[in-house]
Amino acid sequence: MKTQLEKYRDDFPVLRSERLLLRRPVTADAPAFFKAFSDEEVMRHFNRDAMQQLEEAEKLLTLFETVFQRGDGIRWAIVPLGAHEPAGSIGFHTPDPKHPFQGEIGYELQRAFWGKGYATEAIGLIAPFGLHELGLERIQARTMTNNPASARTLEKNGFRFEGLLRKHGWWKNQLHDLNCYSLIKNDLA
Repeated sequence: MKTQLEKYRDDFPVLRSERLLLRRPVTADAPAFFKAFSDEEVMRHFNRDAMQQLEEAEKLLTLFETVFQRGDGIRWAIVPLGAHEPAGSIGFHTPDPKHPFQGEIGYELQRAFWGKGYATEAIGLIAPFGLHELGLERIQARTMTNNPASARTLEKNGFRFEGLLRKHGWWKNQLHDLNCYSLIKNDLA
C-alpha cells in the first residue's frame, strides 16, 4: 500500500456516493471525532478506551495524517451530504509491513448515525478503491463476536467470514475473541 499511497500524498483521494462524501480528516473535525470516540457505547467494540478530552481527538487526527504520510494507511472522514460535520471515519492500515498487499479496515460512526446504512455505503466506496487503486489483494476486518451489526455490514459488501480468532484481542484489561472477515480482489471480479 505504501507505494500506491505516495501518488495521493499531495492530492488526497475524495470518494463520493449518493449520500456520502469521504474526505481527508482535518483539525476542525476534532469535535465530531470526539463525539464518536468519547461515547462509551461506540467504543464498546474498540480496542481503546473512550476519550476523555478533546485533545485526544486532535492527537488522533494527527496520527491519521502521520500514518497517511508514511504510506502505512489512509483514513477518511465520513460526511453525509448536507451535514456540517463528519459522522465518523473509515480507512485502511497495513497490519503487517512484510505483507504490503494486505490492508485492514476499520470504521466507526457517532451513535446518532447508526442504522442508516452509512457504514455499508462507506465500505462499498473504499473496498474497491483499496483493491483497484491501492493495489491491495486482500482486505481484512476483525470484529468482536458480540458485534453482529458490524458483521452484517461487512457481509453486505462481500466480505467472507474466515473464522474465529480465539483470545486474539487484548484491551480494557481482558482478552477478546474476534471474528475475522476478508475480501480479496477476485471477490470483486
